[in-house]
Amino acid sequence: MTEKKIIEKDLGAEMPEDLITQSEAADLSGRSVAALNDLVRRGRLQSFARYGRNLVSRSDVLAFEPSQGGRPPKPKVEATNGQAEVSTFAEKPKRAAKKGGK
Repeated sequence: MTEKKIIEKDLGAEMPEDLITQSEAADLSGRSVAALNDLVRRGRLQSFARYGRNLVSRSDVLAFEPSQGGRPPKPKVEATNGQAEVSTFAEKPKRAAKKGGK
């Protein structure tokens, strides 16, 4: 068996032809190597071990779209005529002004 076949068998995935190093992927995508490592660790990008290096697919890096991220805002509930109405965004509460302050 060739090295490619052994790696495919170990990973259970087909080896893409357009593999590049994570450093090259960082330059291509405008992200840091640490950010790419984080994406691989979270399963957002697939990494392949070859020749003692972790490689990623160039097409996967170019096609990657980051998610919106963060927690979605809580819906605001308003009561009108005995019925609850839900709006999509809650407003931040206003702070009370300090007494005697500037």
